[in-house]
Amino acid sequence: YNPGTAHAAPIAFRKDVPVLAIAPDLSALIDRSLPRDDAQRLKVFAERLFARESRERLESIAPERRLALARSAFEFFALRTSPVAVRVTPAADGEGITIVETVTPDCPFIVDSLLEYFHQLGAPMRSMMHPILKVARDADGRAVSLEQASGAERGESMVHAELELEATAELADRIAREVRIVLTEVHQATADFDRMTALAMGRNWRKADAEQKKVLISEFRTLLVNTYSGALAAYKNEVIEFMPLHAAAGATDVTVRTQVKRPG
Repeated sequence: YNPGTAHAAPIAFRKDVPVLAIAPDLSALIDRSLPRDDAQRLKVFAERLFARESRERLESIAPERRLALARSAFEFFALRTSPVAVRVTPAADGEGITIVETVTPDCPFIVDSLLEYFHQLGAPMRSMMHPILKVARDADGRAVSLEQASGAERGESMVHAELELEATAELADRIAREVRIVLTEVHQATADFDRMTALAMGRNWRKADAEQKKVLISEFRTLLVNTYSGALAAYKNEVIEFMPLHAAAGATDVTVRTQVKRPG
């Protein structure tokens, strides 16, 4: 991990907002290591980063290493200049571990898609952290507000995955390219939820205010994910055959016919 200095840009935070679940030993170490405002920002970020980690897992990592991990991840998160930011680096302790980190606007299927990619890569995963953070960014992609319940903040998904893989520089570059492609495809596939929700709501969509529309989109997304994931989970060992395509030259919209064949 890169234990460099914390991001120096002024990121807004409210000093009256408590940090919920950061371990006392890490909190004290952050206070000793950083100026007060920088320490508070890093505590907010670290709380979200480690929120889903078990106590046993956190206690197995020395506070100094958790601090280095949080600072490095925060520096990466603090600047996103493209829709999908990816960083692939070796672990600083030289344990044959490769770290894959991503930051993207939040959407469904991010973790599932990465897990499938890592499986195809043949790289066992030692751990994964997946915080969802509310952040506002300026025109250059720098974070200017973090977890302040501001209307300008939007949910972003960060993934920090540790793979049991000793990657060469060439392999690390390849992983970064392929992960970027995977997550770009995920976002393209899920980008129509707003329009789908509006079509499903019909004339009632226009009656909803901005906050109601936000809730409707989220609930509609959850409904679709649960419905189709449950249906797909019922299939096992089926073979999907794609039928011959009949399309005019230069056509931009086509229908792809498939057949699902069950065993026997």
